[in-house]
Amino acid sequence: MKWSSEYKAARDILYIEKDTEAALELFKTEAQKGNVLAMFEAGKILEKDNAEQAARYYKSALDGFIFVEPQARKIRPFVQYRIGKMHNYGLGTDRDFGKAFEWFEKAAAAENKYAQYSLGSLYYYGNGTEQNFEKAFELYRKSADKGNAYGCYQAAKMLESGMGTEIDTELSAEYFKKAYSGFLLIEKNTNNADMQYRLGVMTLKGIGCDADIFKAAEFFIKSADNGNVHAAYRLGKIYLSDDLKNLELAEKYLKIAAEKDDPYAMYSLAKLYLGGEIPMRKDEAVTLLEKSARLGNTASSYALGKLYLFGREIEKNIAKAKEWLEISAAAGNEYAKNLLENMDSYNHSAVQSAAASLLNSLGRMLYEDYSTAKRKGQYK
Repeated sequence: MKWSSEYKAARDILYIEKDTEAALELFKTEAQKGNVLAMFEAGKILEKDNAEQAARYYKSALDGFIFVEPQARKIRPFVQYRIGKMHNYGLGTDRDFGKAFEWFEKAAAAENKYAQYSLGSLYYYGNGTEQNFEKAFELYRKSADKGNAYGCYQAAKMLESGMGTEIDTELSAEYFKKAYSGFLLIEKNTNNADMQYRLGVMTLKGIGCDADIFKAAEFFIKSADNGNVHAAYRLGKIYLSDDLKNLELAEKYLKIAAEKDDPYAMYSLAKLYLGGEIPMRKDEAVTLLEKSARLGNTASSYALGKLYLFGREIEKNIAKAKEWLEISAAAGNEYAKNLLENMDSYNHSAVQSAAASLLNSLGRMLYEDYSTAKRKGQYK
């Protein structure tokens, strides 16, 4: 098991030149020669469009890793880590956190920084073992001190919050900076959409670096162009903001995300179509809100309820207003509950305009940016 020149060339074609088909053919050729790493990469490429064939390649890769592990010598901890990773994600086998834990523990004991990070995550989330934040932090920090950017990021988060360790904002800032530098290097070498998105978020918020919305937008553009739907949504929101306002680009990127079934992009795009800054598109807006609401976005069901209740942008329909507000209220939207309880007074002509204005303001405050909720599970 080695990084042959052909395997390296295939990786460059995949991650730098972004030619998936050419890379897959090279990986397949290498896999036929018994290259276990190439088997794994072939499975990774095929996973999206041909799950059955991907599973076969993953299974061959796992069997290969297990076969070479006893005699792997210097790279044995790396092989153990790869076996653990495949059990952790259910690649070529059933997902089994317990087995993942066993393999990660072996590799971590041999000081493999990636296994230390992965084992830390099992402790952090309580997968395959009892949840233990102190042990998680210990392993994240060991991984970080060996130069693993992911370990740096997780250690920084725990130092910032005091989870599993004492709060130390100064040390947290140092680890965030190391994480950011490490992620920059990974992005340069891989052109990875998820890493570009991560860097965009960190740059936008000034995590490990100076906040810079213009540089953040550059990372999001790269990520969106590489297919990351979250980056497209972020760009849409950025181009709606006063800092980089460009309604044409905002619509472009929100449409990209909406077409990939992002309910929050649908909501934001509908708001743009009804907001008066571009020609109104009532029918498209209602369709987007309905799709978004059916995907569970309570902001959209609430917005539909208001539209039908006040009957300004679309024809008034009290029955539909009540239906959508009940859906939103049932999902926990307090503003929808309040509107349902006071529908008669809000519908009265003397207060209708003022109430609509108030509710619009409240809606903006509550739903302007969904990313806070999404961010909680973003960097596992």
